Amino acid sequence: MNKESQKERVVSFVLFGGTGDLVKRKLAPAFADLIERKVLSTRSKIVGVGRKQISDSDYKKLFMISVDEKLRKIIENIEFNYVSADFSNPEAVGRIGESLKHCDITGCNRIYYLSTGFKFFPSIVQGLKKYGLEKEKKGFTRIVFEKPFGSGFKNSNELDKEIHKVFDEKDVFRIDHYLAKEGVKELVKRKLDDKDFRASLSSKKVKEIEVVSDEELGVGERLEYYNESGVLKDMIQNHLLQVLSLVLADFDNENEIHKKKIISLKNLKVVESKENLFGQYKSYLKEINFKMLTDSRRETFARIELESKENKWKGVKLILKSGKMLGKKESYVKIKFNDGKEKIFSISPAKKGRDEYSFLIEKAISNQKNYFASDEEVKECWRVVEDIEKMRSEIRFVRYEDGKMPF
Repeated sequence: MNKESQKERVVSFVLFGGTGDLVKRKLAPAFADLIERKVLSTRSKIVGVGRKQISDSDYKKLFMISVDEKLRKIIENIEFNYVSADFSNPEAVGRIGESLKHCDITGCNRIYYLSTGFKFFPSIVQGLKKYGLEKEKKGFTRIVFEKPFGSGFKNSNELDKEIHKVFDEKDVFRIDHYLAKEGVKELVKRKLDDKDFRASLSSKKVKEIEVVSDEELGVGERLEYYNESGVLKDMIQNHLLQVLSLVLADFDNENEIHKKKIISLKNLKVVESKENLFGQYKSYLKEINFKMLTDSRRETFARIELESKENKWKGVKLILKSGKMLGKKESYVKIKFNDGKEKIFSISPAKKGRDEYSFLIEKAISNQKNYFASDEEVKECWRVVEDIEKMRSEIRFVRYEDGKMPF
C-alpha cells in the first residue's frame, strides 16, 4: 500500500456543496480535529463552493460555529475562500482557479471534495479539466465523492467513464463512512492479524452472517430523498454490502483487500426466500402527505437474504437488514458458528475514538485507499441491488407499527 508521510501536511481543500449540512455536521469538525492532531498544517487552505452568496469571512464563521468552542482557535488561522458557482455549469467551476493561484506559483497538494448530488459530478469534473485544475502541481491532486454514486449500475458506470476521462482511478476516493466504523476496522484488523480467525471464516465453521443497521428514528429531513431511494439504495447498496464483502473476502494482507472484495461481491446471489421482507412504518404515509409527495410503497425497512457462489461459503445464510423507526438503534456484524458460538462486531457510532470523517480525510491525504469504495465494487453493489429490484414484486411488503420490528 502506498503510505505517504502525513505529518503536518499542507493541503488545499475545495469543498463543492461547501455550505451544506455535511460540511457543518461532519467536515468542519473533521478539519479541526486533523489540525489539532497535526495531520494538517494551519498553512492549509479551505475553499468552499456553493450557490449561496456569502463572503469569505462569512464562510469562515460557518466553520467556526460548526466546531466545539475549544477547537475554534485551531482553525482561526486557516485561510478560507468562498466561491459562488452553479455546479451544472463547467464555466462557473473555473472561478475557483483564482483561489488556487498559489498552486501555479509554488505547487500544492489539493483535494476536491464533492458533497453534491451525483448529477453534478460530470460537469464539475469537466470544469476542472477545462481550466487545468485537475493537474498535479508539485504535489498530489485527488478527488473525493460522497454517496450516492449514481442511481443504478448503468448510471454509475457512466459516471465513472466521465470521471476517468479526467482523473485516474488511483486519484479517485468514493466515501463510504461505514468502512471507517470502529467495528469494521476491528474486523479487518482481526482478519489481517489472526490466522485462526481467518481460517474459521468458511462454511466448515460458519452457518450464518448478519449485517444489521437499525434506526430508532424515522427518515426526518431526508424524506424527499428517501421517497425516491428507500432503504435498499440508501443502506444496502453501499454500507451493508460493503461491510459484508469485507467479511467474505479472503485476504491476509492489505494489498489484496480491493481485489478480494470484488471477487466476493461478484459471487453474491439473491435468495428467493419467504423471509425476504420490505416494510414501511405507518406514520410515513402522514409524512409524505404533509409534504404533498406521491403516495408510495417506498420501503423504510428491508431484510434480504443472499448466498455466495464461492465454494468456501456454500450453504451459509447471508442476511442484510436495515430499517427506520424500529424502536432502537443498533448496527453490527454477527457471525454465527456451527457450534452455537457467535462473534459480534459493533458498528454503532463509537462513544470514543475517531470520527469517521476525520479518519477518512486523513486516509485520503495519506493515499490509503482500502477505506474507500473502488469503481468495480460500487458497480457490483448496484448489480446486487438491481437483482433485488427484479424480485420486488415477489417480496412481501408490510406496514409496521412505529417503534416495532415488522416481524
